[in-house]
Amino acid sequence: MSRWIAQYEPEDDLRPENGSAASPAGMPTTNTRTAATPELPLPPGPTGLARIYTHLRMILDPLGTPVKLFARYGDVVRLNQAVCLVCNPDLVEPIVRDYYAFGKDFSQTYREAAATFWGNSILVSNDADWLRQRRILQRAVHHSRIAAYGETMVSRTTRMLDNWHDGESFDLHQRLMRLTLALMTRNLLGMDFSAAENEEVIAALDATLALFSDLSQLELKFDTPEKQRFRETAERLNEIVYAAIARRRADPQDRGDMLFALMNTPDEGGLMTDKELRDEIVTMLRAAHRNTATLLAWSFALVAQHPAVDVALADELERVLGGTQPDLGALPRLSYTERVVKETMRYYPLYPNVRRDIETAYDLGGYRIPAGTALGISIWAMHRDPRFFPDPERFDPSRWTEALERSLPKLAFLPFGGGPRQCPFKSYGMFEAVLLLATIAQRYKIELAPGERAVPHDTVNGLMPKNGLRVVARQRQRLS
Repeated sequence: MSRWIAQYEPEDDLRPENGSAASPAGMPTTNTRTAATPELPLPPGPTGLARIYTHLRMILDPLGTPVKLFARYGDVVRLNQAVCLVCNPDLVEPIVRDYYAFGKDFSQTYREAAATFWGNSILVSNDADWLRQRRILQRAVHHSRIAAYGETMVSRTTRMLDNWHDGESFDLHQRLMRLTLALMTRNLLGMDFSAAENEEVIAALDATLALFSDLSQLELKFDTPEKQRFRETAERLNEIVYAAIARRRADPQDRGDMLFALMNTPDEGGLMTDKELRDEIVTMLRAAHRNTATLLAWSFALVAQHPAVDVALADELERVLGGTQPDLGALPRLSYTERVVKETMRYYPLYPNVRRDIETAYDLGGYRIPAGTALGISIWAMHRDPRFFPDPERFDPSRWTEALERSLPKLAFLPFGGGPRQCPFKSYGMFEAVLLLATIAQRYKIELAPGERAVPHDTVNGLMPKNGLRVVARQRQRLS
C-alpha cells in the first residue's frame, strides 16, 4: 500500500538544475546560469493587427488559442512584449527545475490582497522561505502519514452517500467541495470545525475566490462590497485557525494529523511559528475546498458522457470490491479507477497554465527570452499534443498503459506541476481522488442533469465547471 502512495510523492531532490546546493543558508537569489546570447532571435509570434486579434482571441478562448498559436509558430511563442508561451517538455524542464532563475511573482496590488489571505505560504513565497516550507510540508504529507487518512475519507464519504436518494438532482461540485474540505480539516488539524465555524470557513474561502476571480477589483482605489466581505470573512477565518492551532498546541499528542508534523518538524530556521502555521493551514484548506473536488467533478462529468467508461469502471469496482467498501489495500488493484483519474487530469488539467517570471535574459529553445518576461507553460496544450497523446481530444482512460508512461517525456504530463515546485500534496491528492471516486461510483451512477453541458471555465482559481455541475444520482444495481 505504501508503495502505491509513494509512486506519487513529489521528487525529494530540491537542487536546481545547475547543480548548486539548495540550502536556505546562503541561498543565491539571482540567476546562476550563463548569460543569454544576444545574437539569438526573439521567439516568433503575432505582430501588428494580428497581435491585437490574438489578444482578443485569448480573452474569448483562453484554452484553445494557445494550441493554435503553437501549431503555427512552434513550441515557443512570443505573445507580446511581456509574455512568452512554452509547449515542449524539454523546454519546460529548465523552467521548472531552476527555481533560482524562474520565480513566481505577483503585481504589487495582487500581492497586497494575497497577503491578507495566503500570507507568506508556499503558494506565494520564493527563495529561502519557499525552500524551508517545501521541506517541512513534504515531511508532513509523507506516505507513512497519508495512509492513516484513508479510513476517515471512506467513512465521511459513505456518510454523505447515505443521505443521497435515487434519482435526486443536485450540484455535485458543491457537495464535493464540502466533503473534501471536511476531510482536509480532520486530516490536517486532527479535529473538526463546529457547524458554525465550518460555514464561516466556507464563507471566507468563497469570498476570497470571488475577489480573485475579478482581478480588476484589486486595481480599484476605492472600497467595494466584495473587498469588504473578503476582509471581514478573512478576519474571522484567522480567528478560527489560530484557535485551532492553540488547541492543538495544548494537546501535543500525535494523532497522525498533518498539523502535529508541521508543528514538530525542526528545520534550520527552527520550528514553525503560529503565523507560519496559519499561512500553510489556510492555503491547504483553500486547496482542499476546490482542487480534489473539482478533479472529481470533472471525472464524473466525463464518465457520464462516455457510457463505455462508466461500464468499465463499474465492472472493476464490482470485481475488486464485491459490494464492500474500498479500503487502502484495494487501491493497487483499482487500476482502471486510477486511470480514470489520470485521464481526467490530462483532459481537464485543474490549472491549464503555469506562470514563471525571469529577471534576467535567458536562452530557451534557440531563442532569447528578454529580462522581465512572464513565461506561460501551457499544460493544456501539452496534454493535447498528439506527439505525446495520440488522438488527444478523445477521453480514453485505457490509454494509460505502462508502455505509454514509459514513452512519455518526463514533463509531458503536468497535472501537479513539475520539478521542485510541483505540488507537495500530489500523493495526498491522488490517494484521495482514487479512493473517493471508487467509494462514490460503486454506489451511484452519475448522470448529467437535463440541459447540463459541463462547460469548462478557466479562472484564476482553476478550471471550473461553469455555473456548477448539475447531476442526477442513480443508485447502482449489483452486477452479480
